[in-house]
Amino acid sequence: MLNLRALRELLFDPASLLFGVRLPHRRRMGQRRLHGEIVAPSLVELLECRTLLTQFVVTTADDAGDNTSLDSANSDIATETADGGGLSLREAILLANANGGTAGSQGEDDGDSIRFDSSLSNATISLTGGQLTITDDIDIAGTADGLPIVLNLTIDAQNTSRIFDINVGNSDGSVDAVDLSVLDLINGMADNGGAVRIADGDEVSFSLLNILNNTATDSGGGVFNGDGMLSIANTVISGNEAQGNAATDGGGGLYNNGGTVIIGTSGSNVLPADINGNQATGTSGSGGGIFSDGGTLTINDGSFLFPDNNQAIISGNTANRAGGGIEVTDTTVTLNNVLLNGNSAGVDIGAGATAAPGNGGGLHVSGAAMVTIVDGEVNENLAAAEGGGLWNQAGATMVIDDGTTIMSNVASGNADANSNGNGAADLQGGGGIFNNGGVLNVLNTNSPVTISNNIADGDSATGTGGSGGGIMSIGDMVTIDGATISMNEAIRAGGGIEIITGTLMLTDVALDMNDVSTSGNLANVAPGNGGGLHITADAVVTIDGGSASNNLAAAEGGGLWNSTTGTLTVQNGTVVDNNTASGTGSDQGGGGIFNNGDGSSAGGTLIIDGTLAPVEITNNSADMGSGSGGGIQTLGGTATIINALIQGNDAQRAGGGLEIEDSASVIITDSTIDMNDVAIGANPGNGGGIHVGPASNITVNTSTFTNNTASEGGGLWVGGGSTLNVYQSTVGEMGSPNDATGDGGGIYNTGGAMLFVDQSTIAYNTADNGGGIGQGISGSSTLTNSTISNNAADTDGGGIFTDANVFDLDSVTVFANTAANTGDGIEIEGGNVNIVNSIIGGTDSINTDGGAFTDTDSIVEEDDGDPMLGALADNGGPTFTHLPLPGSPAIDAGDTGLDVDQRGFDRPLGSQDDIGAVEAFGPAIIIDNGDPGFSVVGQWTARNNPVARDGDVHNSFQGDGSDVATWTFTGLTPGNYEVSATWQAFANRATNSPFTAFDGVGGPQLNTVSLNQQMAPDDFMDDGSDWEILYVVEITGDTLVVELSDLADGYVIADAIRIEQTADTAPVDATIIDDGDPGFVTVGPWNPSPLNLGRGNDLQNNLQGDGSDTATWTFTGLAAGTYSVAATWFAHPNRATDAPFSILDGTGGPSLAQVDVNQQQSPDDFTDLGSAWENLMTVTITGTELVVELSDDANGYVIADAIRIEPVLST
Repeated sequence: MLNLRALRELLFDPASLLFGVRLPHRRRMGQRRLHGEIVAPSLVELLECRTLLTQFVVTTADDAGDNTSLDSANSDIATETADGGGLSLREAILLANANGGTAGSQGEDDGDSIRFDSSLSNATISLTGGQLTITDDIDIAGTADGLPIVLNLTIDAQNTSRIFDINVGNSDGSVDAVDLSVLDLINGMADNGGAVRIADGDEVSFSLLNILNNTATDSGGGVFNGDGMLSIANTVISGNEAQGNAATDGGGGLYNNGGTVIIGTSGSNVLPADINGNQATGTSGSGGGIFSDGGTLTINDGSFLFPDNNQAIISGNTANRAGGGIEVTDTTVTLNNVLLNGNSAGVDIGAGATAAPGNGGGLHVSGAAMVTIVDGEVNENLAAAEGGGLWNQAGATMVIDDGTTIMSNVASGNADANSNGNGAADLQGGGGIFNNGGVLNVLNTNSPVTISNNIADGDSATGTGGSGGGIMSIGDMVTIDGATISMNEAIRAGGGIEIITGTLMLTDVALDMNDVSTSGNLANVAPGNGGGLHITADAVVTIDGGSASNNLAAAEGGGLWNSTTGTLTVQNGTVVDNNTASGTGSDQGGGGIFNNGDGSSAGGTLIIDGTLAPVEITNNSADMGSGSGGGIQTLGGTATIINALIQGNDAQRAGGGLEIEDSASVIITDSTIDMNDVAIGANPGNGGGIHVGPASNITVNTSTFTNNTASEGGGLWVGGGSTLNVYQSTVGEMGSPNDATGDGGGIYNTGGAMLFVDQSTIAYNTADNGGGIGQGISGSSTLTNSTISNNAADTDGGGIFTDANVFDLDSVTVFANTAANTGDGIEIEGGNVNIVNSIIGGTDSINTDGGAFTDTDSIVEEDDGDPMLGALADNGGPTFTHLPLPGSPAIDAGDTGLDVDQRGFDRPLGSQDDIGAVEAFGPAIIIDNGDPGFSVVGQWTARNNPVARDGDVHNSFQGDGSDVATWTFTGLTPGNYEVSATWQAFANRATNSPFTAFDGVGGPQLNTVSLNQQMAPDDFMDDGSDWEILYVVEITGDTLVVELSDLADGYVIADAIRIEQTADTAPVDATIIDDGDPGFVTVGPWNPSPLNLGRGNDLQNNLQGDGSDTATWTFTGLAAGTYSVAATWFAHPNRATDAPFSILDGTGGPSLAQVDVNQQQSPDDFTDLGSAWENLMTVTITGTELVVELSDDANGYVIADAIRIEPVLST
């Protein structure tokens, strides 16, 4: 509480810095608000520093004075002074009301003042004649006449009347002003406004008042403000009571009935107010501290001279219905650096309270209100039902911003006991905030909001409990940006956040260390779900960035929980880490995330989208009993997972990374499932990476499973009639195997499930049986275009183990697997294995012990010999494969109906299909200068040369590029080709012979390289010739064309070109703009070179200048991302050594880099497409344009030739 007596002495000490200053929000006495406009500046100076029309000095504490009746008709100040009876406050007010003053041009009064004789120090004026009515401008201050002395005066209505009734409005539309300061107003009693009632339209200011222990039988225990303007500073409003029973009654300290209330002035030299210990005690009374019904309520911080004690305080207030601290309806509210602490709605905090229902312990908002809370505190408030700190109604908008803290609030409402905690009916809670269908925006404009240590406790004794320890929302839109929501607790669900309907958007929010668990301070009741966040009904929730970490749930969804009708999207780098769900049932768990489908694929929708940045689901746990799904559990419903890291999670029963069951439908793409674990031997401990339970369907695309462990199915486990599709994925890597102590190190399939594996590699996994894949009773598996390699079994079936049903292999390579006992490749102990166009390696390739197999167009190593395969390696495509070596019996020996191989390359590449998962590349193709497919245009000479390939060559002398030799390769398969050339070196040869590749006849250029034919080719030898690799290019059709022109500095030699299909990828296409191309422009006098110099035999130059002459290269139609930028030029001693190249993010965009280049030296970083290039800089653009500028602001000639850009691929 403010110590007003000390503050009063400070303010009125002539040595104080505050003495003589003016109070904001107030106009000078005599300045009116005319038709809503302030006629003169709105400032009020301390009264001792003003010259006023008339000042009345009260000389007696007796309410009646000399008992002479005063009114405007029969008395004046002179008469009263002469009669010797003294001047009472009541008489002074009557005189001031009657004193009209001198009319100004607008007809306004200048106003009077009332001061007190110094003999009245510490006096109490006990009212005996009823309320004091003010009907004209008056300034009443409890200071001595003419002196800055605080008298500590008290006006006591003795609980018989109101103290001040202010009704000053004028018929001309103007508003007079009343100032009350430096007084204690106590024990007032009235229907509205126990201490002060302000009529509609009046303008009043309070300063240095104590308004204490007053009572209103309806509203405004301390103060009632009609449709006027009330400014309050340096004031305590405490211990007041409003007794009205209606929901529209209340305002124990202050009631604002559509007017404007301004408390404190941010950044000013005054302190705000302390509104504490007030009560709205009526049956449905609201607003223990303040009730504002319409109008405007602004509460600011105060003096910059008191930085440690400058906040307005709303504390210790109580109301039965709502708004322990503040209740607002249809009001515009601003709370700036306000302490809204320790208030209560419906909870007895020592002054008595009855819940009716008890919402909004700190603040309750109704109607079409607009509420803004900035840089304040909402702490330690209590609500019997909802919104321990804040409560927001449908139609209202609440904005919380700039470092506001919402901490240690409690809401004690109960959920519907018959809903089992999962229905939406009658849910209550919201320890910190309850949003009842309004718009709630929690922002991070300058600093983040903190919502922590709040509790939704309910009544665990009756099996009911509150939800949403931090926030609970029903309907409309909640947006939270950059906040910390931590260490909140709830009994039922949603330790951090509970949302039932509506939309919730979390951006970069830290949702950490929240709890719906018995390990917290609360006794847990059913269900105990959603430690961080819980969705009950059809809410739509998006989590964009930020984290959900270290949260606890007694049953399901340690981090996040989604309902059967909810939609939960987790995206863009969000981290879900180290959360725990402690449910003991097999259908409980989901340490990180739980998605509830209620046994139906039409259930909850879970979307994990790491397209822009990977989502991390890491180190979560389902740690008790038969808990499943350490990272994620989806019990029905649908889940889409893109680019997620699911790592380091663990479960007791099944699904260390993910548990999928009860008709769930799941698609996983571009994700990594790594180092997840299921407790070995526990209930039963299966599916280290993923466990797929009854009647579900899961598809895994382009994903990787490594280092996962379980009893069965180290990487993946599928059963219960479910379907598992694995496409273009890797299960196990060298040094990172999946492991099972039982069967199926990579994958285990059983219980009527169907397993489909296509274009995937299962490698380096370990198990007791079935190092790569284990199949149990009634499972069926189909593998196509896949590789099972380097897996190991401690007992049987290094690659595959099956003991029942059907196992089909089509174009599969099972190679380099080992078993300690039998079946290096495949162990068959039941059922039938059908092998088509496949390779089964190993000295004990296939072992049958109760089952059977058939093989068609296949190679079984122990029967057919070595299949001659290369090591498991990157041979193109998304996964590692074994490529048949030259001479392999698999080449052109198979027959399959599949159109592509494991890498996605066309089948066949040769005369017929290859056996196994991949097609070997066909032999190299060579076209010599005398072969079909070779042609020349222009002056070429055919010569016999015994050193040349086949003893002949064609040559042409340097020219203008019109003489061209062409090699045309036809009948090819689209894909990547390595292109090489051979020639006979000699001193007269060109050093820059240009070889260019095209995608088909007349097709686009693919690449160009300039070769020094004075030096012999030396990259490799094949078919009797030495070859130089030119480049790798990708063709889209069936023709590849290579051209050599005479645009060189000597003889060019056309001998032979060799091409060979390769798994190597073609380099990313570069884009070049030459000085003669579209996209190049100049400003100023740039001169083309007459010497055919530069790329394309042209360049432009400009003499040094002031920078106003520019050359610009504009690249358009780009994708946002990172690009390397390079330049070429023709060097000369007259060039600038500081030619300034600037790189911009689009036309008119910001500068990304500036590089000064020495153009006296030739570019020499690399050679591409016939030119030497100098790297300028690697930059990142945000749009579709990249602009390079060169100006003449240099020390010599600047050369504008060509600019080359190339996208930089992320790795």
